[in-house]
Amino acid sequence: MLRDDDEAHQRLERAAALERAHARRPLRLASFLGSWAFGLLRSPRSPAPHPPPPAEVPDGSVALTWIGHATVRIAYRGVSCVTDPHLGRWVLAARRAVAPGFDAQTLRPVDLVLISHAHRDHLHPATLAQLAGPGTTVVVPARCADLVANLGFGRVVELDVGETHDHGKVRATLVPARHFGARRPGETKGRGYGGYVLRGEGPTVYYAGDTAYFSGFSEVGHRFKPEIAILPIGGYAPAPFRKDHMSPLDAVHAFEDTGARSFLPVRYGSFRLSHEPLDEPRTWLSAVLAERGLESRVHLLEHGETALLTRALAG
Repeated sequence: MLRDDDEAHQRLERAAALERAHARRPLRLASFLGSWAFGLLRSPRSPAPHPPPPAEVPDGSVALTWIGHATVRIAYRGVSCVTDPHLGRWVLAARRAVAPGFDAQTLRPVDLVLISHAHRDHLHPATLAQLAGPGTTVVVPARCADLVANLGFGRVVELDVGETHDHGKVRATLVPARHFGARRPGETKGRGYGGYVLRGEGPTVYYAGDTAYFSGFSEVGHRFKPEIAILPIGGYAPAPFRKDHMSPLDAVHAFEDTGARSFLPVRYGSFRLSHEPLDEPRTWLSAVLAERGLESRVHLLEHGETALLTRALAG
């Protein structure tokens, strides 16, 4: 019978072997270009139907609805938030593979919109204009307000890393990420970027935005003690992309670093923006979770699916 530390070591070795297998996979540019070109000719696949996000959330709970890509509706009692909303069909020349779980009409009214950075798959003016209104606040990193100033929001708030914004009983704090924020190549504006920690009348939620793996996950865990971590798992191929994005294995390490009880993976399966196959991040993540015995702590949602978590049951 294996001791606990022996079993843990063997799980680490198996997880490392999974990563090595993916690292050795040849980069097939022709395959990627063929898949991308084929995607131009296809309409987005409709997701399976799910009930709309709940209009009311019980005290002490949070409702998480994955809309697609990095867009998540995070709702506490009395306050609804949406991260990086993108309901469009295109990111530059990449066409959406799976339609959003819900449209803007279903998501409205939105109290708080959180933008992690200015990249076009995270800051989408057409979607933002659909969600904007006099009662809606949009929060952006430093030097990004000009991109959303004329879209119809009641209030535009810029935050530097470490700064907070209170909306009702929800506090949003901008926290570091390992990424970059330029809207277009060669831009010298020095736009900010980061993730957010949300504290409300329910579990504390950490939304990482786009990021590579770095020591900041441990720092977020130590300072904020989030109960739920929303982490990206796509955009890691070819290998140089991992200086700005996480693989599924990176994301599992990040989840463990935060000390969170529950993990919601995002930024995969909606757009083909990198070289890995569209369904590979979810498959790889499932294998890593099985090796590390973490399946019960991860919410692999479908587009439009909602998880309702409480402080007692998160994870």
